[in-house]
Amino acid sequence: MISSYEKSLFEQQTPYLQWLKERKSAQQIERKLIKGKHILKLPFFSCEDSLETVVKDSAEVLPDTDFVLFYGAKGFLEQDAEYFFAEYFEKHENVEIVYADEDYLGELQEFYGEKVQETEQALAYRFKDTSYYRGKPWFKPDYSPDTLRSFFYFGKIFAVRGAALVELLAGKKQQSIYEIVKRITEKNNYAGHISEILFTNEVKMKDNETYTEENREKLIENEMQISNANAKQENIVLCKQNNDSSLISIVIPSKDNSNILKRCLLTLVEFTDYPYYEIILVDNGSTEQELVCIRELITQAQEDYDLKWADDEEPKSPLSIQHIYQKAEFNFSKMCNLGARAAKGELLLFLNDDIEIIDASWLRRMKEQAQMAHVGAVGAKLYYPKAEESEAYRIQHVGITNMGIGPAHKLAGMEDKGDLYHGHNRLTYNMLAVTAACLMVRRECFWEVGGFDEELAVAYNDVELCFKLYEKGYYNVQRNDVVLLHHESLSRGHDNSPEKKARLEQEKTMLYKKHLLLKTKDPFYSEHLVQWKKDVAYSCNYLYPYDKISRPRLLSLAEVGKLPKEHQNKYIRKLTGENLSMFEIDLAEVSDTEGTVAIQGWYVMREHDNAVLERTLLLKNIKNQEIYELTIYPKLRYDVDALFQDRAENVRVCTKNTALAGIQCLVDKNMLVSGEYQIGILVDTKKQLWMKRKICWKKDCIINV
Repeated sequence: MISSYEKSLFEQQTPYLQWLKERKSAQQIERKLIKGKHILKLPFFSCEDSLETVVKDSAEVLPDTDFVLFYGAKGFLEQDAEYFFAEYFEKHENVEIVYADEDYLGELQEFYGEKVQETEQALAYRFKDTSYYRGKPWFKPDYSPDTLRSFFYFGKIFAVRGAALVELLAGKKQQSIYEIVKRITEKNNYAGHISEILFTNEVKMKDNETYTEENREKLIENEMQISNANAKQENIVLCKQNNDSSLISIVIPSKDNSNILKRCLLTLVEFTDYPYYEIILVDNGSTEQELVCIRELITQAQEDYDLKWADDEEPKSPLSIQHIYQKAEFNFSKMCNLGARAAKGELLLFLNDDIEIIDASWLRRMKEQAQMAHVGAVGAKLYYPKAEESEAYRIQHVGITNMGIGPAHKLAGMEDKGDLYHGHNRLTYNMLAVTAACLMVRRECFWEVGGFDEELAVAYNDVELCFKLYEKGYYNVQRNDVVLLHHESLSRGHDNSPEKKARLEQEKTMLYKKHLLLKTKDPFYSEHLVQWKKDVAYSCNYLYPYDKISRPRLLSLAEVGKLPKEHQNKYIRKLTGENLSMFEIDLAEVSDTEGTVAIQGWYVMREHDNAVLERTLLLKNIKNQEIYELTIYPKLRYDVDALFQDRAENVRVCTKNTALAGIQCLVDKNMLVSGEYQIGILVDTKKQLWMKRKICWKKDCIINV
């Protein structure tokens, strides 16, 4: 018999399996759409397969085929896959090609961690008659032309109208699937995307042999290498086309940071292998002492530039460095616009003064991308500096996604090792936004959308610029082959104070007022990925009960009167068992943008079976003493569980089942009276004793609603 604790534990360890279960029950497919349709299903092994080889003897039936469904030869089509494609083509008459999402098969522990156990309940989640489970979902972005140029992100499931294939096959032989897909998408400048998992990649290489994680990564790596080989050929042509001497204007806002600026300027001059640039320093009020240092630094940078290019066959003009000095309050947008107005270059590069150049070809590569007619802003991969030389670099920026909670740097803080979510740390990707810590854009595009919005003085100005470019029809691009170091926030400090947090919240509100249609929307970040909580990885967006907004219940005076008291005397606390309570609050913050109060923490009662505890969160208004009650749903906390597992053998009565000790509540703030609140917890041990209910208040944690 599976206990409710075991059931809940398994469900919290396997969010994607729960997502699949919920998604399946919610899907409504119009099966009638497939009646009378001529559908040709063709398996393939690789995007480099010859289309003629895949089609083989089916070519003569193409003219009568409504659409051809291509899928991986090693895997399983979702039962309703052809219905989804038929429905899409029916509703989008002008679309010639459409792709869908996919996942993989593997061992339970491989996908969901070594701690998850294959219980009786787990067996019900096995895939068909295999011993494997579905995992590692690949939720793809909407049509992304630069991502497709980078690698074949359509993957192992897509469909093409028969008429489009007939037209492309005529008179041309031995075209790869990849080439055909690119020709169709480039002709239409579009591809459809069905945001559903319609293909599962098989794990069997041959009978009784399964893919390990290493083998699976090799499979993905192989697809990327094939795609990259094609992309590199195109880039060779692109480089020849763009082998010009276009002037790049590098705009660097800076004030009173000569030591930081020195590293930025001198590494820029030392390492950059593209000589056609000017530098515009925009200074909003450095001290006289700093101005002397900056002037000396400008002279040094110009001398270093002359030495670097002295032996070059083509004579170079001296390095132009303008220093625009205007005393003013800090306004990043205004400073960047001021520098852009003084720029002479066809391309503008906005660069923080705390950037360190470590990649010689960085400027050339960004230029090649930014000069494409369909491209808006171009961003670079930024690293945090290493704490120790032996460490791997940690990612600071590989693009910005527009999540439900707002703009976020994905993969931030993660080690740049291997392939993170299908190359988001390695390959070129279309993103909705990139950071202005290093952002290149054509000058005509920049002014076409009005430059940086000066109402956004500190935060989200780069996101707002990228939003405007996207709305004008441009694609913003993240180049992960351009790598720089970012000594983040050395210039103006971190946004940790209450005042800075309030300003950040205010500017986020302003951002979405200006772009209502993009609130909670990002075409390059699937709706099925995490939206409403902080998450740097590309995690599945399965909402557990604790992820959903709660409505607090105001306790009546009679209910408040019956609440147990919290004693301060240590002997009484020991007698009542209150001393066994361990209650922590990790996060308590208010979001005016979302209209919520977020509370996170954990509670464990030592020397008890925590699986049988009933817990309720309490919010007490300090002024009027009113108390609100909130339901606490179990939340997995491996870190808390680890605190008590090591002690279990050394105590007379074990502290058991602490893995679900987490607390997470998202409260509708409009349901609370304004004021300061204390957080507490009410626990029922289910014992038939006078001391069965216990209460604990966090006096050092106050929320101001």
